[in-house]
Amino acid sequence: MEDEEEQQGCPFCKKEDCEHLLVHIDLTFRRAEGGPLSEALNEKWGQITDEGGDDFDEYEPWEELIEMCLDVGDFDETYGLDFGPGAASKYTDVFCSSSERLVDAVRKLKEFWEP
Repeated sequence: MEDEEEQQGCPFCKKEDCEHLLVHIDLTFRRAEGGPLSEALNEKWGQITDEGGDDFDEYEPWEELIEMCLDVGDFDETYGLDFGPGAASKYTDVFCSSSERLVDAVRKLKEFWEP
């Protein structure tokens, strides 16, 4: 995972929001906020946390979920955005090099995450 200070955009088409984006993840608040994998990732995370109970340690399961996303993507970028005092978040964007790779990545993870 590359650690960047500011968002660079897609490495394939140089746009910030494009068809190569697999998932845009807010690492600070542990939720996906964009890309075709976001709904499935949020549903899987909700399932994991619901099953975890009151004393659930989120760190390792969250990291494992993010690693799965990184493993199916072709490029990832991690960066921080500062929205003012006390309002900053760290994000990871995962990209696929083609629409075919993107569809395949979404299919693989959705199948793996299905109960």
